Amino acid sequence: MNNRLLILLILLSGLIAAMPVPKKIDKPNYFLFQLLRSDNLLESMRKRGMSRAQMQEVILADKEINESIIRDFATNFTFCPIYFFYSEHLDYVIKQQWDSVTFYDNDYREGRKKIKLNQISGYYIAEVNYPPPQEFPELDSQSHNRPPLELLSGDEPFTSSRDYGIRIYNESYQLLRSKLVFTNGTLYQKGNPFKKDDLRYEFTGAAKFQRKLEKYFAEPTKDE
Repeated sequence: MNNRLLILLILLSGLIAAMPVPKKIDKPNYFLFQLLRSDNLLESMRKRGMSRAQMQEVILADKEINESIIRDFATNFTFCPIYFFYSEHLDYVIKQQWDSVTFYDNDYREGRKKIKLNQISGYYIAEVNYPPPQEFPELDSQSHNRPPLELLSGDEPFTSSRDYGIRIYNESYQLLRSKLVFTNGTLYQKGNPFKKDDLRYEFTGAAKFQRKLEKYFAEPTKDE
């Protein structure tokens, strides 16, 4: 019995030693940051016969959230250039059809500056979203039941905060196999909770993302 256990332990140790260690990802030249719009939700609301006023609330919420994300990065992120694009252009970004994509930088806060990129390389795609599934063991074990992101579900109101953060993908829009895959952030409504018109969505997470990137690329080449 003891010999069998010893053999089993030897085999297991060999399998563990043979497991590939993820390589450290390359330092990005840019981040292409997807700003999500609730198109699926709006289409569902139309089919359900909901009013234009109700749909307008979702559109305005999307606008507030996306502008808050841009503000946060404009103020707290200097690691590398970051260009924003809207979710309806994601397929073009994946296919690298840059002529079909309109990008924005931080000056988009003033609603003026649009950017056309003809050639771009060495980038990752980012977005604000729920934590990824549990297949990434370094993430919070409670995150695996989170559904995909709809910025407003239409069925549940925002409380003071939601479990959101920054997801990172490769050029093919596949989650990175790296500890950089997710950085916790917060998305909450700021203002007087008793006055609906006084509430504004606000995202924070860019500063934490900056620190995480700086630490990661200051470490030796082995990815944990």
